[in-house]
Amino acid sequence: MQLSFYIYLQDKWSSLVSRLEGRGQQLESLLSRWNKQESGIEALLTWLKEVRIHVQQDLPESFDQLQAAYIQCEVRTYKSLHELCRLKAQKNSEWLRFNGAWNFIYFFPIHSL
Repeated sequence: MQLSFYIYLQDKWSSLVSRLEGRGQQLESLLSRWNKQESGIEALLTWLKEVRIHVQQDLPESFDQLQAAYIQCEVRTYKSLHELCRLKAQKNSEWLRFNGAWNFIYFFPIHSL
């Protein structure tokens, strides 16, 4: 009788440990998603602060002021697009640096060189 009770306890303990490990993995996943959401919220707050600054500025009243504001907007857009392209190129070059080496090894095995 004692042996079957110990086996029963061991089974319950194993079940509890596996459930706790599963719960730990769920919590780690949740924490990761939480951190991503926080960084997204921070980016949105930064954007909102920039928008607030632009909204609080006076509207241009003359054609010259309007044209100057339009040019500033184009310059900001160009800089933003340029930065986006630079980041994308950097990401692509990092990908090529990592994956390109593996592709080279795959297509040109050492014995064929």
